[in-house]
Amino acid sequence: MKLRYLSIILFFLSAFMVPLMAQTRGSALTYLTLDAAPQDVGLSGASGALGGRTDGMLINPSLLSLPYYSPQAVPMSVYFSSRPFFFDEFRNNILFLRFPGYGFDMGAYAQIVSTDDLQILDDLGDRQGTAPVSFFSGGLGFSYRFPGKERFFVLGTNLKGWQSRLGDFSAAGFAADLSGMFYFRMPRPNFMRYVTDMPDSALAVVVHNLGTPAKFFQESEPAPLSYSVSHYVGLYAFKMNQFDFFHGFHHYVQLGGMRYSAGLEYKLFSIIAFRAGVSYNLQHYSTGGVTAFSGGVGLRDKRNENFGYSLDYAMAQSPLDGASHMFGAGFTYYLPKPEEVRKVNPGLDLEIIAEAQRVVRDVKQKKGRVPASLAELYQEMKERGYPEPRLTAGRIVYLPEVEQVVYVKYSDNDEKVYLITLRDGSALLGNIVHSDDNKVELLSSAGLVQIPTREIAKIVSSEFRQIDDVAKLRTQYLVLEFRKLEGRLPDSLNELRDYAAKKGWIIPKAIASELTYNPATGEVQLQPLSGGNTTPVEQPKGVEDTNSSAPGTPEVPIDPTPVIDPLGSDPAPAEKPAKEKTDSILPGN
Repeated sequence: MKLRYLSIILFFLSAFMVPLMAQTRGSALTYLTLDAAPQDVGLSGASGALGGRTDGMLINPSLLSLPYYSPQAVPMSVYFSSRPFFFDEFRNNILFLRFPGYGFDMGAYAQIVSTDDLQILDDLGDRQGTAPVSFFSGGLGFSYRFPGKERFFVLGTNLKGWQSRLGDFSAAGFAADLSGMFYFRMPRPNFMRYVTDMPDSALAVVVHNLGTPAKFFQESEPAPLSYSVSHYVGLYAFKMNQFDFFHGFHHYVQLGGMRYSAGLEYKLFSIIAFRAGVSYNLQHYSTGGVTAFSGGVGLRDKRNENFGYSLDYAMAQSPLDGASHMFGAGFTYYLPKPEEVRKVNPGLDLEIIAEAQRVVRDVKQKKGRVPASLAELYQEMKERGYPEPRLTAGRIVYLPEVEQVVYVKYSDNDEKVYLITLRDGSALLGNIVHSDDNKVELLSSAGLVQIPTREIAKIVSSEFRQIDDVAKLRTQYLVLEFRKLEGRLPDSLNELRDYAAKKGWIIPKAIASELTYNPATGEVQLQPLSGGNTTPVEQPKGVEDTNSSAPGTPEVPIDPTPVIDPLGSDPAPAEKPAKEKTDSILPGN
C-alpha cells in the first residue's frame, strides 16, 4: 500500500516537471562532464545516455570528467533517457543479456562532444576569452540482474576512458562508476486506464568516479566524486509508440554543486526517438537557475535478431556558453540462448499468461472487440513491446469466444475451464493450475487467485474444446456477477444481455446448442439441437470428491453432471469463515 501511494505521488510530481539536460559549474578547477541518465541504471551504471543506447539498453558512461584549468562555466552535460534496458527485453526470463540465462550483461559505447565557445577565466575569475573543446570517450559496461518478477534489483558498473582537447592542450583519463536500480511496476490510477498499458517505474542511485585519476597538463587530478538519485515513469505506451518522463538530482560531493534535471522522450515505431530537457542549479556558490536547454534525436536498428546499433545526436544551449553538440554510437550483440539454460519455470509461465490476458482486456477496451485468434493476440503483444511468449512447462490456449487465455501444462491432461462458486455467492472463472487440501489456485483474467477450500461451494468444469459448454459456464458466471452487483437474479437472458452491453461484457453464443435460463433458480443450461452436447464434469486434480473415504479431505462438492445448482444452494455452514478477497475478473470492473 505504501508503494502504491509513493508511486502515485511521484507520478503527480512528474506531471508538473519539465524535461532535462545540463551543464555544471565549478570553482577554479572544474570539469567537463558527460552524464548518462542516472535513473536508467543497468548495463554500465546509468543507461540511456546519448550514443549509449541500443534497443533501450545502456552502453554509455554515467559520468566522464576532464579537469582543466580555471574555466568557470562548463559547456554541458548530456542527459538523455530511454526505458531501462531490461524493460522491453527482460520479460520471459530470456533476460536480454550478453550471457543469456546467467543474469549478466555487457555492452560498449563511443561518443564525441564538441563546443567552440567554452569560457576561459583566470584564477581571479576574469574572462580571458573562449576556446574550442572536443571530447572523445568509449568504454565497457557490465550489470547483473537479481531474480524477481514485478520488483527486482540491478547492480552495474561502468569502466570508461576518454581523450580530450582544450585549445592547444590535450588530456586522457580513466574512470569507473557503480550503480544500482530498483525496478517496480507502478499501480495504475483509474484515470490512466486508457492512456497507458505499461505503468512501469524505477528508482536509481549511481555513484560516479570511484577513485579515478585523470592526467592533464602533466599533472594528476582526481575526477570529481558525485552521486545521483532519480526516478523514471512510463507515461504512455501504445503499440510501437511510447512517451517517457524522467527526472533526478545530481550532487557533486567535491565541487559542492547540486542540480535537478528532467526530460521527456518520445519513441516513434520503436525506431526513432525525440528528446528534450532542461537542467537547474539548486546549490552552488555561483548563480543558480536554468543552466541548459537541450534537444536531440536518436535512431535505432535491430532488424537482426542478434545484433543492433544506435546513432544519436544532441545539442545543448547554455545561457553563458552557447551551443554544444554531441554525437554518439552504440552497438549490442545478443548471444543465442542455449535451450538447456531455459529451465522449467511454471511461475514464469503464469506471468506470461497473465500478460496475455491483460492484452486481451486492453484490446477489448480500445477496439471494442477481443483478438480473433492466437496469432492476432501474439501480434498485439508484439506491438505493445512484449517478446514472443515462450512458455517453459506448458502451452497457451486462447478462447476468443469467452475472452479467456488458458494455461495447459505439458505434464497434465487437464484441459478444462472451471467455474468456482464461493459460499458468499460470488464466482470466479478460469484455469486451475494447482490444488491441494487447503487451497485452489485459479488463473483468471484478474491474475493468480488463491482460494481456501473452505470458501468453495461448488466447482463446475468444461473441456475448453467444447465451446458450447464453455459458453454455458461463461453465461452462468455473468448471472452470478449480475446478482452480486444488483442484488437479484436477471429476469431473462435478454435482460442479462442488455446489462452486459452496458458493462462491456461479452455473452458468448452456443454453436450447436441453445442456451436456456431459469429465472427462478438462476441456472443456465444447454438445450441440445441434435443429441447431447454436454461434457461430464470431473473433479480437478488435487481436489477430492466429498464421497472420498480418504481422511482429511476438504468438503468441496464436485458436480457429477454438467451443471447442477451452480448458484451454491448448499446450506451455509454453522460458522462462516473469513472470506478471501476475490476481485471481479470482468472487463470494466
